[in-house]
Amino acid sequence: MVNFVVQIIVSLLIGVSYTYLAKRFEKNKVFYFFIGFMVSWSTRFVYLLIYGFSTDFKIEEGFVGNRYLSVLLSIIIPYLFFIALRKRLVKKSLENNNLDEIGKE
Repeated sequence: MVNFVVQIIVSLLIGVSYTYLAKRFEKNKVFYFFIGFMVSWSTRFVYLLIYGFSTDFKIEEGFVGNRYLSVLLSIIIPYLFFIALRKRLVKKSLENNNLDEIGKE
């Protein structure tokens, strides 16, 4: 139960960090929150689903370790996605600034 609560808190914090990204680049905050939350939540779900298929959904000794690993992956993968998304938004905003400068001349 504690692991589930930690996952919800982590997913909410990741969603909030995505809203700051949306605020910085003037995008829809709710949409970006949803993206961050779902990337975190779906990473854990997919990992545990793959783990379940590999063990025929039987609880084994390594289950607890894999549960913790799924939480760790649900932090790392959204962070990497956040970095990629931020780079894309920065590049896009720089291109828009270059287009604005052309129009001023």
